[in-house]
Amino acid sequence: MKAALHPALLALVAASALAQAPVGTAPAAAPLFRAYGVKINVPAMEAGLAFYNGVLGFAVESREKFPAAVTLKPDERHYTHITLVQQPRTGSTLYRRDTHTSFTLWTSDVRAFIVKAAKARMRLMENHVRIEQVGLAATFTDPWGSPFSVMDTTVRPETLPSEPRIYNYGFYLPMNAYPKAREFWCDRLGFVTLTDRYLPLDQAVFSADKQWGFMLHMREGAQPTKGDYPGFTMPVIQLATPDLDAALTKLKEAGAEILLAAPATDAFGRRYTAFREPFGVPVEVVEIR
Repeated sequence: MKAALHPALLALVAASALAQAPVGTAPAAAPLFRAYGVKINVPAMEAGLAFYNGVLGFAVESREKFPAAVTLKPDERHYTHITLVQQPRTGSTLYRRDTHTSFTLWTSDVRAFIVKAAKARMRLMENHVRIEQVGLAATFTDPWGSPFSVMDTTVRPETLPSEPRIYNYGFYLPMNAYPKAREFWCDRLGFVTLTDRYLPLDQAVFSADKQWGFMLHMREGAQPTKGDYPGFTMPVIQLATPDLDAALTKLKEAGAEILLAAPATDAFGRRYTAFREPFGVPVEVVEIR
């Protein structure tokens, strides 16, 4: 997969936006939709923790709702929340064919990660390291067959961050998907793009307040499919909204397929709904005031 803007450029954009805000003005209202994080279904929580915490190294933030749900510490770059949910996976996704959620981790040495993965008996999806526009990448699966990538970038920060670290996440879409995807996310739901430099293969999407959102990846051979919900095999991207009722109205106006007859309540007591983006991938919206 191709990458989004370099972290230093993202930081520069955010700093510039803050610097241009008039002194003494009230903060802008939160956008109706913004990226929040990813929810990962695991068939059994102990097994899920054994992999995502024990093998990949994500630190646990809270076991308060164990075994129904466990939160992992937010990513420092994207402030991405990761939640493991004990939920059977009821479908499958064909690698590089079906539309799905993409999920990529950053690593300082992809070859060292491959050695680590082999010791942990992770399945390597290709017998070679891919040369990407921004570095080297490889794809593996978790114990239940869900693919994730690692990215070794050629541009390095002066101080290497700790790992694991989310590089980006988003949607894996057909090659001709971009016009329809951009119309849905930007024109109808209010997300924005800051550069077109990675098109036609990749586009970084931000919420209206210019905070990091997700990626749109257009790939040859990908076909629209309807991922199972709630038992999606891939991580489910979660959006946050301050007003779930208004968000539902907006989604219906945008023509989204709503997957829940009425808003539900998650393990943390938050209201949420779910919908399919235009190419069949399930997405959740969580009310966070």
